[in-house]
Amino acid sequence: MDADNGLGGKAVVKSASTTEPTTPSPTPTPSEPVVVPVDPPVIPSASPSAGPVGPDGSGYVALSSPVRVMDSRNGTGTPMEQKVGQVPLDLSSVIPEGASAAVLNITTAGVTQPGYLVVYADEPSGGGTSNQNLVPGEIRANEVVAALPASRRLVVHVRSAEPVDLIADLVGYFSPDTGGQLDVRTPTRVFDSRKTSNPLRSGETVVDLSDHVPDGASTVVLNVTTTGAAGPGFVVAYPTGTSKPRTSNVNFARGLTVANEAFVRLGTSSDDGHVTFVVNGAPSVLVVDLWAVVVGEDSDGLVLDTIAPTRALDTRYGIGTSVGRRFGRVTVPLPESVPATAKAVVMTVTITGTAGQGYVTAFPSGDAPLASALNFSPGATKSNQVVVGVGPDRTVQLLIVGSDSPQSHVIADVLAVLE
Repeated sequence: MDADNGLGGKAVVKSASTTEPTTPSPTPTPSEPVVVPVDPPVIPSASPSAGPVGPDGSGYVALSSPVRVMDSRNGTGTPMEQKVGQVPLDLSSVIPEGASAAVLNITTAGVTQPGYLVVYADEPSGGGTSNQNLVPGEIRANEVVAALPASRRLVVHVRSAEPVDLIADLVGYFSPDTGGQLDVRTPTRVFDSRKTSNPLRSGETVVDLSDHVPDGASTVVLNVTTTGAAGPGFVVAYPTGTSKPRTSNVNFARGLTVANEAFVRLGTSSDDGHVTFVVNGAPSVLVVDLWAVVVGEDSDGLVLDTIAPTRALDTRYGIGTSVGRRFGRVTVPLPESVPATAKAVVMTVTITGTAGQGYVTAFPSGDAPLASALNFSPGATKSNQVVVGVGPDRTVQLLIVGSDSPQSHVIADVLAVLE
């Protein structure tokens, strides 16, 4: 996943002319992402877990370049062997004391049995929520905001009958009284290669976000989606004008539509407001949605507070709602651990047990945005992390859209709050 295949080609795209969002409709058209069936893994059904509660008022600090802190394939940060059960992840050498949360991209490969993984502090152990679902034959990546204990040591708990390859890239961290504040937006589609003359991208695509971010913005929170690829590959996102890191953000395969959240620094100087995406492997459609912007410390933005990860909604077991599959609009009631002052939450959304294909979006209230959070297919279990605003009634809204009105089970885990 971290090798460069040398594919060339560079497209510089101004968002004003090429990034109009595609209006979602109940029936997918050839221009919308579609997916193919995969075997469904197991996802947890336990009650909400205990966990650390971090210091109040943490700002975001981006690393100058993402760092690979674990790779079981070559022995980086862990013995060189596939992993199952509790896998320690020591971040004390790369994150300073006092940090409240880490932003990681966790990738699994070599999966032969269904399962899931959860990331939690080494004290106490976690349970009842999940960060990624394991599917045999698929390479999956999920970004995770994980609360840190004082030791800055985490556990990646792989819950499966067979071991997997485990890769972790550190993107940044949250720390009290420092770092940038988050301006959480209504999700907006800022780039869609299907609306350009070159829909299948390989090599570099530079996306200009300067019309969407204020002066002084340092980082954007994106949802990056790939679809329509004829083979496997991966996407790397990084600030324009800097060296490409030896990490990855999204992994894709033939016939699959794959999405992942990405905290990405913006280019500076002459490349201010630009992000470069490199598609390695098979050419793929590239779709980018903007969810939040990291602004200066003295701006009128939001800071992060960690809470015990909590399952707020699970339609399989009647958590937060009645039992039964859903389609259309779904309301997520926020747990009592979310304070009344919260303006946004960090949440993992999971879809499972569906007979159709489509996508999900998340938003605070009102009309659904023209953007997506994740895509799903018959029999598949898909999840993704989102940073989403809270509605006036202390809820988050989800909208499930797809062909033949697919009824799906929906799970939502709240990981942190922004005030």
